[in-house]
Amino acid sequence: MAQRQRRTDPLLHPAPGHAARPGAPEWSGSDYVVEAELLFNDRWSVRTSQVYSPELSSRTLSAIRGQYRYGNGGLVNLGYRYRRDQLEQTDLSFVQPIRENWRLIGRWNYSILDRSTIEAIGGVEWEGCCLAVRLLGRHYVRNREGEKNNAVYLEIELKGLGSFGRRTGELLERAILDYDR
Repeated sequence: MAQRQRRTDPLLHPAPGHAARPGAPEWSGSDYVVEAELLFNDRWSVRTSQVYSPELSSRTLSAIRGQYRYGNGGLVNLGYRYRRDQLEQTDLSFVQPIRENWRLIGRWNYSILDRSTIEAIGGVEWEGCCLAVRLLGRHYVRNREGEKNNAVYLEIELKGLGSFGRRTGELLERAILDYDR
């Protein structure tokens, strides 16, 4: 647990309407922050971050996520985020091996407050020793006004040389926790 403390010297900055008392510093605290991660084994983990405001007497930020790894490269992430009066979201992502060199990939990020999908990604990936091919469909919010867009991405990657098409690897690394592992 952590709390940032601020010290103000009343001789230099007396509070409005109060006379400064020599040698009596004033202290004010910020929010309390707690972060914890539990690693149950090499397959299961849970991480949480909580921010509590003593001024508001309530939680102002909360995040929790769980991760499960299985088989040969299988991965499931489940998360929940809350920011007081601003957002409340769930997030589910996965990587599912289906055959040698083939994987299904997906993410669904949902706003509970707006009752709408923020981002949904679904696709398939084939990866060999020198070549990778990814085909993805994506539904996402484009801007702050809430305009939504749909897109289909195809990437052919020649490992060590470059790729053609949309760089889906970077998109997936951002969207799916531990995708690149």
